[in-house]
Formats: sequence, C-alpha cells, structure tokens
Amino acid sequence: MWFFIRHAESANNATNNNDSTDLGEKYNDERVPDPTLTELGRIQAEKTGLYLASESVKVWKQEREDQKSMNLASPTFKAIYCSPMQRSLETANEIQKILSIPVFVNPDLCEVGGVFKGRRHVYSPRESKEVCGGKKRSEIMEEFPNFQLDDRITEKGWWGKPQETFKEASERAKRVAELLWEISCEDLQKKGTEYQGNTNILISHGLFQDMIMKRLFMHRSPLPSLEESAIFPCENCAISQIALYDHNIRQYEDTSHKDHSQNNPRRVCICIKWNSSHHLEDNERTTTRIYPNSRRNHQNTKNCNSSSSSSNTNNHI
Repeated sequence: MWFFIRHAESANNATNNNDSTDLGEKYNDERVPDPTLTELGRIQAEKTGLYLASESVKVWKQEREDQKSMNLASPTFKAIYCSPMQRSLETANEIQKILSIPVFVNPDLCEVGGVFKGRRHVYSPRESKEVCGGKKRSEIMEEFPNFQLDDRITEKGWWGKPQETFKEASERAKRVAELLWEISCEDLQKKGTEYQGNTNILISHGLFQDMIMKRLFMHRSPLPSLEESAIFPCENCAISQIALYDHNIRQYEDTSHKDHSQNNPRRVCICIKWNSSHHLEDNERTTTRIYPNSRRNHQNTKNCNSSSSSSNTNNHI
C-alpha cells in the first residue's frame, strides 16, 4: 500500500502563478527555483502527520492468503520516500516528527523540470547558461540529519543540469513507477509481514505525481498529449491511497522467472482514494488553479475520491 502525498504549500504556490506561460513574466523572473514552505504549508504538513498517526486512518488488509475478505485496520507505516526539493524535505520532516519512520531522499522524485529559474518550458529545454545545482548533500544533512540520502546527492548538488522537458520527466516517472513496484514486491515477499504488506509514504509534486499515476494506470493510453495534460490534479498535502499487488509473488516460490515489467498482466493497481484533504480545515486547503484568478478554490472544488479529473499545469509546483 502506498500513501501519495503532495508537498505542502510552497512560497511559489502562494503566488498563484502559472509558470508555464508568459502571463506572469515578472513573477517568472523572480521565481524561486527551490522554495521553502509558507507558514500555512507548515501547518498543513503538521496536520497531515497528526492525521496519519490517528485512529481515523484505515486501510483494507488481508492478513492471510486464504482469507476470503479484507478487514479495515490501521496502517503500519514503514518509510517515507521524498524528493530532495526543499518543500518536499520540509513536508517529510514535519510528518516524520510524528510517525518516527525512516525518510529516504531520492532525486528521481523531484518536480518536472528539476531546479530552474524563470519560466517552465513544457516542450523544449530552457536555453540558459545558468544551471541550478540543487541543495548540496552537506546542506541537507545539516538541516535534516536523520534523513537517508541517495548516493547521487553530492557536494555539487543533486541537480546540476538544464531544465528538464516533459518527455524526459515522463521517462523518469517510468523509473519511479518501477521502483514502487519493486518496493511493494519486496514487502510482500518478507516472511512475518501481513499479506497486504506494509504501507509506505511517497512525498512528491503535483505534475510529477500526475505522471507517476499515468505510468501506473495508463501506460497503454492512446492519448497523444498524455504528458501535457494533468489528469490527476492534487491539492497541497492531499492524501491518496494506491494499492500495488503482484499475483506472481504468491504464485511461485522461485522468483527467477517472474515478470516484474510494467506490462505484466498479473500486476494489479488500485486507486482506493485520491486527493483527500478532509484532515485540513477549508481555509487551510490550497490547490491547483483549476479555476482562474483564485488562489484557494475549496469553495468550488470538491475532493475526488477514487477518480480523476482534468486540469492544466497551473500552480502544480
């Protein structure tokens, strides 16, 4: 089981700007490449952690293979996997304080485009001589000493290249989707664990989380502009529950011939809940700009549970 959580509100989110157009040219010039959380964002993250630790959170569990039905029970959170971007690190930190579980920082979980200045370029790399490196390993360790960092995070920073295209990000999402499958399968193979395995938390970003969902659920979709259309928009600190299950794990004792590819028909993806922010008050909810000229759309936007809806790329970062 996975809990997908979009990071809490960042300083860039609070400006309500669409960074993929020229409409906010002044903002794009002053846009922060790797923003921190706002004060509201910190409240969102803390409340999310408290909610996850409460008795209100339930998941369906099948404790034995021969059990004919599943029961509702509190999840057993195993670990947090998060992006190395500041807003994701700060969100993970607030949640870890409450859940007391390991945090693994993976550069592949960063937002579409990576770390860059100015406007987001959807179709082609931004032509700029200036390259942002991202936070250095020592900087992250100083601020978050309990986090476990990927070896790719060095003293040169974790990014250090031009702005990423949507096509490149989509390929990265493919790698992440496969990583989620691998982690899920490893959990299910361990002896002494419940039949449904443990529950992990993924803290990432609006656009990239949308791409992960497409890779998990729509890898055969014929849509011509799949990467450019945000089908799974998500509010800041909204929680989604995704179940990944591979029938091969229990089918064979010999794992040498198993097919763990994304096209494996024995893999089952279930979106149990999507974009749930009921743990936040109405005035604490911040969202994607589905409707124009509105920073907080909670009066017009309802949570979408176990379904998806269309949006543009506004304010996802």
